[in-house]
Amino acid sequence: MTRKLLLGGLIVVVLGFAILHLHYPLDFVVRVLLKQDSDFDDFRWKPSLPVSASPSPRPIRRAVDSRPAQTAFQAHPRVHDLNRFMTSIGSTALLVLKDGELLLEEYYNGSSEQAMQAVFSVSKSVFSVLLGGSVARSRLGHLETPITDYLPELAARDPGFARITLGNLLDMKSGLAFDPSVDFPFINQDPPLIYYTNDMRTTVLEHTRVESEPGHFRYNDYNPNLLGLALERRSDRGLVELFEREVWQPLGTENDALWSTDYEGFPMLESGFVASGRDLVRFGGMMLDGGFVGDLRLIAQDWHHRSTHWPDPPQLDEYNGRQWGYRTGWWLIARPSGPPDYSAIGRFGQFIYVSPKNGVVIVRTGRERSGVGDRDLTEIFYAASDRLGGGL
Repeated sequence: MTRKLLLGGLIVVVLGFAILHLHYPLDFVVRVLLKQDSDFDDFRWKPSLPVSASPSPRPIRRAVDSRPAQTAFQAHPRVHDLNRFMTSIGSTALLVLKDGELLLEEYYNGSSEQAMQAVFSVSKSVFSVLLGGSVARSRLGHLETPITDYLPELAARDPGFARITLGNLLDMKSGLAFDPSVDFPFINQDPPLIYYTNDMRTTVLEHTRVESEPGHFRYNDYNPNLLGLALERRSDRGLVELFEREVWQPLGTENDALWSTDYEGFPMLESGFVASGRDLVRFGGMMLDGGFVGDLRLIAQDWHHRSTHWPDPPQLDEYNGRQWGYRTGWWLIARPSGPPDYSAIGRFGQFIYVSPKNGVVIVRTGRERSGVGDRDLTEIFYAASDRLGGGL
């Protein structure tokens, strides 16, 4: 009887895989079922493309004493002991830059200065800089250009795509359907379709669906990959090579990075960037300096302003239980006066947090964020920035 049950169960499993294989590649099905949720170390088994460091790295001045920066964090009631707190929530790196000087550089849970840090959705903000440069160089049109000018097969499938602009996609206001929830059988749901895809180009061209008119905020991992595909079609180089040449090396980076890809070599623009903490803080410093690296302007002034300031009138959107602003791939954090703070935020509490008012950049990476959410970390970084800026 037991042998019959086992045989019957095996037949059911084989038939199930056979049915799924009619609609999805078998290796994709196996990957989704075995891996299921994403993990900090996924970049170690995913295919990737290298991003070479600058041949002339720009040095970062280092503070002699890190205690003032530690004190700025420890004044928060949830922190007390900074290193213990960061270790306990699964952090791998914490760096603080103020006015071009590295005040703090700590690594936790086995990480180190050269270690690769997977930053998940911080990738969207990083890609935004490449996209802005491509608009400035006229590879892409202005942000009111319909996406169907670059991807006409979308309009052939649904004329509603023609109402979606590059700016709608960039601001997460495309009107495209995206359900972040994942439950069994996982295979046909949006996050696995993106995160484990064999072929991103086909996925975003065939699985995207117009749900509503553009204009309403909905965080959506299809959006940056549609933008990336549009840019790829107007470029004479691959996207990762373009990023290396126009962003990563001019930044003066000292460590190689990588970009996880699908199995056709297309970069996972929603989540695939991996870099050292030291170079992530360089990236934040460039944003703090108005898009400049020394005398070199890396980001056009209008693109930088659009990424780091409220629209007129200001708009706040509900996301994960609080009101946020989101613009050009960056999260905006309101202040009572003056420019907002802004941040690139990724899963498991990856942050490049920038406070223009205080001249501060904070980078935090981690395998997890046990017991704290993005809202909690944002509050801690906001308060620490104020203390470092002399505001508290």
